[in-house]
Amino acid sequence: MKKIYSFILMLFITLFLASCMYDFNDNNNTNNGEYKLYSGYFTSMGTAINLQVYEKSQAKANEIYDNVKAIYEKYDNISDDGYDSIYGQNNESELAILNQNRSMQVSKELYDLLKFAQEMQKETNGYFNPFMGELNHLWKDYINYVGSMPSQGEKIFYTSVARNTYLEFGENNLVTICNDVTENSALIDLGGIAKGYATNEAYKYLKDNCKYYLLNAGSSNLLMSEQPTQDYYNVILSYVFGYPNSNPEIEIIDGYWHIDGRNIELKAKDGAKSYYGSESADKIKNAQDGDLYFLINSQNTTVYIRENGNWRNKLNLGITNIKGSNEAIVTSSPSQQNRDKIYHHLISPFTGEPVNYVDSVTVIGEDSGYLDAMSTALYVMPDEERNEFILKKDLQVIITKNGEIYYVSEGVL
Repeated sequence: MKKIYSFILMLFITLFLASCMYDFNDNNNTNNGEYKLYSGYFTSMGTAINLQVYEKSQAKANEIYDNVKAIYEKYDNISDDGYDSIYGQNNESELAILNQNRSMQVSKELYDLLKFAQEMQKETNGYFNPFMGELNHLWKDYINYVGSMPSQGEKIFYTSVARNTYLEFGENNLVTICNDVTENSALIDLGGIAKGYATNEAYKYLKDNCKYYLLNAGSSNLLMSEQPTQDYYNVILSYVFGYPNSNPEIEIIDGYWHIDGRNIELKAKDGAKSYYGSESADKIKNAQDGDLYFLINSQNTTVYIRENGNWRNKLNLGITNIKGSNEAIVTSSPSQQNRDKIYHHLISPFTGEPVNYVDSVTVIGEDSGYLDAMSTALYVMPDEERNEFILKKDLQVIITKNGEIYYVSEGVL
């Protein structure tokens, strides 16, 4: 019985922690004593989501947290296509059932999301295509070492099917997947738009219920209100130095550490050594005070310095800062690779292959769903077409390549 009681207690604690905000206050982060900072995390749509709010009571902060979490969970439940490259197909979500049945009445939320996705396909000249499910599955299998690389015939076939597939919308939320060219109609995959769309729904709720908030949906979707203690939020756009293309070049120049030719403004001690990797620095043997460790992963590069026998987080390296308020920021960049060439989840609807024209595309605006579709489309566009598209749509965009900003539209910085 003791083990059962312990399990129930742990379950109760887990449920309690999963449905509340934490008080992150000291004398410096309150706004004239009226608002206090609360922060909470939850996992949804395959990512960790952090919500920070300034509120007058923890009860109100918890209410906001629960409602925002419910929004993401709702869209996670309806928009997942049910496919996992390791475990196969799970047909429990609404979208998975629609893909299987080809025509059915869906919820109002999925109905509206699908209409929006088809509109974004037209808006981006087909570079965002929600009908790439089958080919995306083949690439996910290959990336995760459970399948072979899609053949040229498969790429041609499935991109053709995707470009000729469309949705018909009927009464009572009836949705039908159609294709006038072939009997084969593609599988819907909303991975390039669903999280941004859910974030915009969260924004609609937050703007009516909370004055000060910062919503970070997995580092690729950021939503911010006014900043309560200054005029703006200061957002660092990360660049993953040396990843995944090559190992970073770390050296000391004029007494300062440099990585990939960039001065990171940390002084170097005589005889100091540098290390890099994707795991904890604690595994390094014989490290001395003054040594640096560059922790590199698919999200960012973090610098740790050895002080008094311990590794301490010194800074996160970024390519530029964005000062903003009352806006959304969405980034598309590859997060997976394998073998001797970079393969990832951003597939061109025209070539059927992952493209690597740039390292990342960041779009700034108001509607996270729109920005999500735009960033996905812009990432897979060839350079000349992308630049023309940005100017035509009057988008605020930051593009990085090889550690540098090479295209910035008017008004971004």
